[in-house]
Amino acid sequence: MNTLSSYNVEYTNGWRYIAYKSFSPIDLVEFVSSYVGNNQIAIVKNTAAEIYWPSYYFNGIGNLMPGEAYQVKFINI
Repeated sequence: MNTLSSYNVEYTNGWRYIAYKSFSPIDLVEFVSSYVGNNQIAIVKNTAAEIYWPSYYFNGIGNLMPGEAYQVKFINI
């Protein structure tokens, strides 16, 4: 399963760029679910200024697109 936790990267608090390295789109909520479930993501943004704001259950991004980069603000890591 393709999820953020399967990327095997050590994350720290603050903003990080994450490149979605796959050949097919995936639902953003599914992709980051383990980090959101542990209250470790504050917000995700794409280059079009669309956001995923888990604390408000708002997903303005929808699917992650192959080859695109996203800004993720990690908290409580």
